[in-house]
Amino acid sequence: MHPEEKQRVFWTEKEDERLLALQTEMPAKWEKISQELDKCGISRTGKQVRDRYVNFLDTGMSNEKWSPEEDEVLYHMTVLHGTKWSLVKQGLPGRSEARVKNRYYSYLQHHLPSVLPLSQTPSSDIDSFLNLDHQFLHMDSL
Repeated sequence: MHPEEKQRVFWTEKEDERLLALQTEMPAKWEKISQELDKCGISRTGKQVRDRYVNFLDTGMSNEKWSPEEDEVLYHMTVLHGTKWSLVKQGLPGRSEARVKNRYYSYLQHHLPSVLPLSQTPSSDIDSFLNLDHQFLHMDSL
């Protein structure tokens, strides 16, 4: 490892608890939360704080096992939006951008033929398959 490279430091349970408490006091004030954590001896940037909360601690996000239906929606949303994860995740309520991206790269990208019944879901029928508003699916063209 080069001297200028920092070693990855994993979040501890204590840090998570403090972050959750501060998030309740000052919602989405990531830089302020970072400064408060620093006062406790926890050195994290505002970006690290935001990413930890949004991708792992937010109770609105699902940690459940991915269903075959979610894999299908993920596939079709990436066909529509490519790797614009903020748009792709809109078809998967309860899944964070990071979890959507990680699922795609770690599993779906390598297992497409065995996961998706592509012949049963023609790409011309994506709108009705997803049961989403036509305007929503094409919001990047607005």
